[in-house]
Amino acid sequence: MCDRIALLDKGRIIACGSVGELRLTSRQDDRYWLKVRGLTEPTFQALHRVDGVVSCTRVSQTDEVVDLRIILRQNSRALAESLQHLVYQRAEILGCTLEEEQFEEVFRSLLQTVGPTPTPR
Repeated sequence: MCDRIALLDKGRIIACGSVGELRLTSRQDDRYWLKVRGLTEPTFQALHRVDGVVSCTRVSQTDEVVDLRIILRQNSRALAESLQHLVYQRAEILGCTLEEEQFEEVFRSLLQTVGPTPTPR
């Protein structure tokens, strides 16, 4: 098995690295799924004001458990500050999972980053 991948566009290498490296190269933000019990509306609204939070969306709610999808600027302290805020407001964090991009999304993102291949004359 190989541990590195080269992405080609019309014969030109546009990126090369491990799957993890390519995901990091293409990603503009970090996306997490949070499962929280006891989330109040004021606490939910305050999450939107944490520096580095791009968006925070309620995906589902069952009884007192809320599933959130939170998008954060990459390389920010927003995850730590968001979790800290939830704990201080007495919400119980039941789960926190980093959302992995599908490799097709990584490829598309890398293609957009390098732009179109020039056509020969």
